[in-house]
Amino acid sequence: MKISWRLAILCGFLFMAPGMVRPAAAQTLIAKEQIEDAFLRKTGGDLFGDLNAATSAVKAAALILLPEDAVFQLLREGPKAVIRTNVDLYLDPTDNGTAGAKIIPATVMEFPDFLGDKIRFFSHSYSLGISPFDLDVTSDRNIKFHSDTSPDLMIIQGDEGDVLVKRDLQAGRDLIAGGVVKFATDGAGDKLRLYGTLYRLAVSADTFDFYSDDRFEWHTDEQAGVMQLDGGSGRLSLTGPLKLPVYSSLPSGETGDLIYLDHPADDAQDGAYIRDATDWRRCND
Repeated sequence: MKISWRLAILCGFLFMAPGMVRPAAAQTLIAKEQIEDAFLRKTGGDLFGDLNAATSAVKAAALILLPEDAVFQLLREGPKAVIRTNVDLYLDPTDNGTAGAKIIPATVMEFPDFLGDKIRFFSHSYSLGISPFDLDVTSDRNIKFHSDTSPDLMIIQGDEGDVLVKRDLQAGRDLIAGGVVKFATDGAGDKLRLYGTLYRLAVSADTFDFYSDDRFEWHTDEQAGVMQLDGGSGRLSLTGPLKLPVYSSLPSGETGDLIYLDHPADDAQDGAYIRDATDWRRCND
């Protein structure tokens, strides 16, 4: 006659001989095909031991582990599944560090709304964090940006704060420098383009070149057009007098030079002089 496993266990307890000592920490083995009918229930206190489920899930309102001087709970609070512990929580899918593995959040990873480090890669020396109104990227020294195909696209040097960019740096608005604007190489060519190649500053052999589409104009805060240089005719126009250089003796010069002579002993020789092909000539002669 076939007896159910529940009845067999019950009979074993009922017919146990008087004085027989029940073995401590006795185990009840449940066959794989019987696990669907297995229940473990105890009211009051804590229950210790191993529970192995061969084919079914273990269902409970909360799972509470009681390590020494610590608390670890898995439970549900409203719509949230919560892991609560008063010790550090480690996620280690690497078989105690012996195998490579990944931890992949299915959607968004969020952090509580408090300031400080959020992710530490190598203690506080390499971390992502939050300070008032700032997202903090911390490195022990340099911060580098790479792509799959090109390393070091941009480097922020930690000791000096210099920024190195491999290619062009494009600014949507103002470009502000706290010091001198320098160029990496001392070669000739355009140095600053203000409007395509029509308005630019350049360097050629021993020359600083200014380019304009038509003319050049100089202004002050109080007056516009104080000086104009016409690009077509080369005529220079001033809103005030032309201040000539003053000499106490006639220097050497080139044809077309214009100066003012203030002779130290002979006022009769004072006046404006222009250099012709052979010598200086007084303009009022």
